[in-house]
Amino acid sequence: MAEALALPSSSASMRIEGLRLFRHLAGLTQRELARRVGVNPSTISDLERGRMSPRLSTARRLLQVLRAPSVEALFPDPPPNGRPRKTRSSKKG
Repeated sequence: MAEALALPSSSASMRIEGLRLFRHLAGLTQRELARRVGVNPSTISDLERGRMSPRLSTARRLLQVLRAPSVEALFPDPPPNGRPRKTRSSKKG
């Protein structure tokens, strides 16, 4: 599992882990990571906040871009209430 990184903020320390940690270590913004992975920046935000789970293709691309050792390193927390996280549906054409 990835180590948590504490970064100082104006009011208190913020704990960073998983996808956000690897993104920070790579020096990427959400927008830049989204561009490299081929998704919308809001997808990166939702993934970091645990609002959704990535599609398999997105998870693979995140692993490549961030050079993470495993999906578990990017997404260390189980889904809330034991329920699967939402996934983005494919665009209707």
